[in-house]
Amino acid sequence: MHEPVPEYDFKSKNAQDLIKRAFRFSPKCLYLLGDILDNIQDCAKLYETLLRKTFYFTLENNINFKLFFKSKNFAHLVGLHKLKDLKFLKQYSAEFLFNKILTGEIGANEIKNSVFYNRIEDRISYFERIFDMLDVNKSKIIVDYDKSIVSNSKLHNTKYILYREIKSSYLLLTIGDRGKGEYPETLLFEISKKYLTGQQLLDVIDIRIEC
Repeated sequence: MHEPVPEYDFKSKNAQDLIKRAFRFSPKCLYLLGDILDNIQDCAKLYETLLRKTFYFTLENNINFKLFFKSKNFAHLVGLHKLKDLKFLKQYSAEFLFNKILTGEIGANEIKNSVFYNRIEDRISYFERIFDMLDVNKSKIIVDYDKSIVSNSKLHNTKYILYREIKSSYLLLTIGDRGKGEYPETLLFEISKKYLTGQQLLDVIDIRIEC
């Protein structure tokens, strides 16, 4: 478990910027922002604001792609597959699992009971920073991710990686492509630059959202 981020001061410029970004997606997610997230249901509520929207990315070098968030992507983003001792998670499809977490039928305490919860705690704590990575302001992106550079990399389908530096660590949103279009693959919290070193980094020129 890594050092937690400090709580937001709502009067600070960073907090106001984050609120403005969140409002672009849905006003109803604003009440969740401002505190460190420790509740997977709150993550699901934030993620719900990304659904039914298409994100069109324009990168330098005239590279374009679009990203569409689906409810079935949530479970892997927050790392529920790592909670191998929670056998009940395997009873549901990824989409059904998202809905059960969203409605509270599967509660935060049930998830926290896993002995492996520390492996996903950072993903939940920093989940709201997805909004940062979907903002064109100062965005960088890894293009054509080369897994051969990273030892023991499990990102076999990764094509792009959006990232944000948090203190001396990095939050990464990997974007996969299995030949049927890009999709949000997983969310990683990494204390080193191992996913960045040697990769091709480009500027994000524009992100257009269509509902």
